[in-house]
Amino acid sequence: TTSPRYKHHGISSPEWRVLAILCEYGVASSKFLREHSAMSKTRINRTIESLIDSGCIIRKLEPSDRRKNIISLTAKGKSVFKKVGKIAHETQEEWLESFSKDEISTLHQLLDKLEKNIPAL
Repeated sequence: TTSPRYKHHGISSPEWRVLAILCEYGVASSKFLREHSAMSKTRINRTIESLIDSGCIIRKLEPSDRRKNIISLTAKGKSVFKKVGKIAHETQEEWLESFSKDEISTLHQLLDKLEKNIPAL
């Protein structure tokens, strides 16, 4: 699915999640991305392929184990992340503007707890 706010940049929500993970961790395997995005194996593979096709990420074989791959952002991927990240940050600020600092802190704690207990879909 594509958020209307991201549509201008041609990026879907799953693609955004993958770019955000890669931006945070630098490089990752498909398995790592699946585990950190709570997406199914099929969905993460489709998302990775889409991001490769769009030139946002590259995939290379792990030299020590050719069955594994290493995925990283390209310059285009970093640029898209930066642009869409600004939109995501603005959206988050809009959503949270009616919350107090204590409520935002509690919300983040609850979301962190929930995220730790969500199985990959």
